Amino acid sequence: MRRIIVIASVALTSLLVVAQERVDGAHVLHEFFTGRLTTAGKAEPNKPAEMVEVADSAAPPALSAEPRNGELVYGPDGPLNDGRLKEPYGDLSPFGGPNTLDENTDRVDSLTYFANFDPSVIPFKRVVSQNSVFLNENGEYVVRRVGNPAPSAFQGDLPADSQVFWGSFMLQMESGKLQPIASVAPNQILLEIQTEPEVPTSIFVDPAGNFMLRANYEGPLRVNMRLAVPTTYFTGEFAPTTWAEIDRLRAERLEPRIMAAAQQTLAELAIGRDLRPEEAIIELITYFRNFEARPFPDELRGDDLYVSIVENQIGVCRHRSLAFIVTALALGIPTHYVYNEAHAFVEVQWPGIGWRRVDLGGAANELNASSREDRTVHTPPDSLPKPRRFVEDQERMVQNGLLPNSQASQNGTANSSSQTNGGSATNGGAGQNVDGPVDAPVDALEATEVDNRQAAVVVLDDVIGEARRGQKVIVSGRLTSQNRPLGGRIVEVHLGPPGTTQGSKATLVTSLTTGDDGAIAGEVVIPSNQPVGRWSLFLVFRGDASYKPAFAE
Repeated sequence: MRRIIVIASVALTSLLVVAQERVDGAHVLHEFFTGRLTTAGKAEPNKPAEMVEVADSAAPPALSAEPRNGELVYGPDGPLNDGRLKEPYGDLSPFGGPNTLDENTDRVDSLTYFANFDPSVIPFKRVVSQNSVFLNENGEYVVRRVGNPAPSAFQGDLPADSQVFWGSFMLQMESGKLQPIASVAPNQILLEIQTEPEVPTSIFVDPAGNFMLRANYEGPLRVNMRLAVPTTYFTGEFAPTTWAEIDRLRAERLEPRIMAAAQQTLAELAIGRDLRPEEAIIELITYFRNFEARPFPDELRGDDLYVSIVENQIGVCRHRSLAFIVTALALGIPTHYVYNEAHAFVEVQWPGIGWRRVDLGGAANELNASSREDRTVHTPPDSLPKPRRFVEDQERMVQNGLLPNSQASQNGTANSSSQTNGGSATNGGAGQNVDGPVDAPVDALEATEVDNRQAAVVVLDDVIGEARRGQKVIVSGRLTSQNRPLGGRIVEVHLGPPGTTQGSKATLVTSLTTGDDGAIAGEVVIPSNQPVGRWSLFLVFRGDASYKPAFAE
């Protein structure tokens, strides 16, 4: 996200200062500024905002063996249900039963999410992760975890390019028995552990990435963990690779009947190993993000529920995620089906980056966030394709509290993205500055159902300079399609109200031409007649005969 406060006479030290404020001003969001500085609060006129490191800014949770207000207590078989908990996705313990693909494809009205991490990863806490698919005795598609827990090797010092979280858990321990613990990522590193009362503990992890704790202790135990998660888990690019490299990752195999159905589905989607791996995974994500949550029509029910759901793109988060793991495993791509009490999503393993979280959308209508306290919210940018239904789903999630307000601008328009990598202005051509209204509403960039053009992704990497009317700032970004650069394309630079994609309220500032490597770079002059206030700077690629439109704030 890039927000600009336009001021008449006093310049901000950096445009990044206001990038951390929520629209409602409630609190500062935890974003991806590894090794950089960000604001700890609002910037006052004529006074620079106080700057703090965000890579490890969260304070340790209180070490108390008493449950906090709204907190769930977990036992070896999952949380102790106190009447507030619904389990729409299956047992909330990795030791529980498998999950079955079902026909209840309409959206759930209301669920409750219980926070354990600071910054909060709402709604992406990992409670159960499953890595294998099979058919049960009734011929139903079932996903489960396979592999035995082993002592965790994910312990050590803070690695480079990682994000730090504190996790706090209230456990009802049984001596010598493995106790599941929620996690942020399957490859998280344990930096520190605290317990009350103080007892020796051992950490285990299974091949699906479920974490567990064991102690020779009986009774209530508070466990605080300081964790480091590679940033690639949240923002890693599916870089070009080979199918031989994918095969070395050794995905779980499908039984012949499932493989046959999945291959039939892949053939109908025109996705297979004739594509490069990075092209195939992007096509899969794009397709599964365009599902619709609605009751399953009887007339669409075929002999195979998986095939029917995928062909008709119907289902909520658990249907999308379960069907996705079937389809990805058929391509030989290692995939996890991950869920908690309120949401389900997937993780994809990729050469060079390891596990990468992928949200396919489809959450409940309403999310009641319990045990949030004063936690900040972790809001990584999303550079993955965003088809129309996914955009609508994300906007609904923001409005209903399932995502923080800062996600609204990231997810509010197809193919939007925001990353903060401190890029510089290189390899791009600057266009002529033009003051005036947008020629056409930005909302009109939405692709239609029959649009067969390839998806494009435009990313705004950085904005450098003083946000003063009539002054220049340097904009850098990139335009790609399936990780390939799109050179020689026109990308428009607009200013508009934060969190809106309404073209009628935006101003076209300039147009830039991408370089051969897809780089977007150039000087942008803040219009001299721009009203004083807070504005978002965003990029628009209007598409062409080969590529769909794209948007980034």
